[in-house]
Amino acid sequence: GERAAAFLAMAHEYCADMPVWLTESGYDLNQGSPLKAIAVGGRSVEQTQADWLLRSALSYARWGVERVFHYQAYDDNPTSSIQFGSMGLLNSNRSPRLAAQYLQQVQNLLGRYRYQQTLNADPLVDRYALNGQSAFMLVVPDERGRTASYTLQVGAVAYADVYRPQAGSTMSVQRVNVTNGQLQLNVTETPLFVLPAGTTTTIAGPTPTNCSATGTILREQWNNVNGWAVSDIPLKNTPSSTSQLTQLESNVNIGDSYGARIRGYVCAPQTGAYTFWVSGDDNCELWLSTDDNPDNKVRIASVQNINSWTNAREWYKYPSQQSAPVNLVAGGRYYIEVLHKEDAGGDVVSVGWRMPNGVMEGPIPGSRLSPYIEGANRSAVASGSNSTTLATTAAEKGKTAELSAAPNPFSQDSYVRFKMAAAGNATVTVYDMQGRQVRQLFSGNLKAMQVQEVQFKAESLPAGIYTIRLATDTEIVHQRVVLTK
Repeated sequence: GERAAAFLAMAHEYCADMPVWLTESGYDLNQGSPLKAIAVGGRSVEQTQADWLLRSALSYARWGVERVFHYQAYDDNPTSSIQFGSMGLLNSNRSPRLAAQYLQQVQNLLGRYRYQQTLNADPLVDRYALNGQSAFMLVVPDERGRTASYTLQVGAVAYADVYRPQAGSTMSVQRVNVTNGQLQLNVTETPLFVLPAGTTTTIAGPTPTNCSATGTILREQWNNVNGWAVSDIPLKNTPSSTSQLTQLESNVNIGDSYGARIRGYVCAPQTGAYTFWVSGDDNCELWLSTDDNPDNKVRIASVQNINSWTNAREWYKYPSQQSAPVNLVAGGRYYIEVLHKEDAGGDVVSVGWRMPNGVMEGPIPGSRLSPYIEGANRSAVASGSNSTTLATTAAEKGKTAELSAAPNPFSQDSYVRFKMAAAGNATVTVYDMQGRQVRQLFSGNLKAMQVQEVQFKAESLPAGIYTIRLATDTEIVHQRVVLTK
């Protein structure tokens, strides 16, 4: 995984985000080979070869590799113990081995889906998506013949289809009823796949209402601006050009050395909690107001560290891309602003959201958007009494949450200190470089400006770079730390 990430970083820095392909992947059947598949538990060597080839392909998708090629069609020399000699996917009579059958079955089921995020480490649970619909992959990530039980959250659906690879041309499929949005699964070393289906009204969110939206949003661009940081954008100057977007996403590969701002209003179609995402190359920030007044905007998500970037609609690369849940009122108009800084290479910025009924729109379509109008009349939008809003009091204006860790770098323990500008709930979590949560250090309520300290223990974690995330009711703050062992 680290090697794959290094190639992706090189492609971004030197090759204008050229896709990365893995040209040879395989496991030998000959037991003398250093690259052999092995018999695991009750599985044969050929079954393990099938498991491992499928798991390898899924693993590289998780790391962002665009394509994986499998070596090879036929055994070169199945009696030889030299690596690559017995990796064939086809028998001598051209019939497919189990590995080829597994790959073909999964290609038929998920070939157009794209990896989105990893939800759990053991068993390993990945989420894929296509046109707003999710699919899940679950597998036990070792080679001991172990099984595991896992409760999968599939949302407001009546049932789900569970697919398991098997010998032949098609997977086995079982339709299972969903209870309270949950599905109990038995997971093995052979990946299984879950596709939720069948909407139900018993768990679904509020009925959407029509919003007043014109279908476009204003985009402004400043040319000949060097650097990668959003702070480099000369927002006080007159922009070099302006345009209207029909969705909350810029065009791809516009140019180099520019800064951009997208701003206007987003209309909430439902009442409830929304989660926002932003993706961009290079750096970008997403701001949202408590109403249609830009003065009340708060930064809720970002891609902001040096050498940080994402592909278009790559929502889950960094924890900072995702906002905390934000409660909005159906029919309410909220000021929204996206800042985007492009240095060199590929360039794009996208914003998506998950609505209270669980539907993901990414990017947010023009049917929710209106362009910014300077000096337009503004009216506050009230929220429900049980809502968590973005508002701050006048006394809290100008204050922000603070987060620090020391020592940094550290080899055993680091002490994390944090405080919030306003009283409310706070969570402190730790993520690895793949965006997987590895620790939750704190979750609870704090008073305004109350300093809290928690211990980040390095036990059982490998050396590397980790991101500590402080999420409050109004903002998200990050701190990178380096673990050395």
